[in-house]
Amino acid sequence: MHAAESAGYVIRLEHIQVAIDKATADERLNLEPLVDAVRELDELERSTPERVAKAQADAGIEKRPLSKAAGEAIATSSDAAREIDRLLTRKCNRADSAVAVLKEILTIAKQNMKSANWLDNATPDDDPTKAIYSELYWKRREFVSILRELIA
Repeated sequence: MHAAESAGYVIRLEHIQVAIDKATADERLNLEPLVDAVRELDELERSTPERVAKAQADAGIEKRPLSKAAGEAIATSSDAAREIDRLLTRKCNRADSAVAVLKEILTIAKQNMKSANWLDNATPDDDPTKAIYSELYWKRREFVSILRELIA
């Protein structure tokens, strides 16, 4: 994967599908909103780098080439996302119920929400990318809320 590519949201439709497959008939109907939420988050994650670059270009901010350390950090982050996906997939497949799958997904979703919150808070209000990072945080927060309601 190149640094310019975006891997999308770390929680994938396949993880949600495992929950649906393990759900009872009554639970299954309640899980359908998760499919749309994950699709929306995935699209948002994939489009974020392009949207950030466009917002910066529109604001006249010159894009500087990545430093070696920044490039390595992106590669490490990409490796970490693949490892999270691999572990989450294994945990979801081993879970004995839909609720157990949702709990595994919630753990990862909360971590993602916290990182998005940090990025949103660290971005100054006058930064042209603030709205993009805020949207990312609020969509992740909404997803966590949906998961919490389903588990409760």
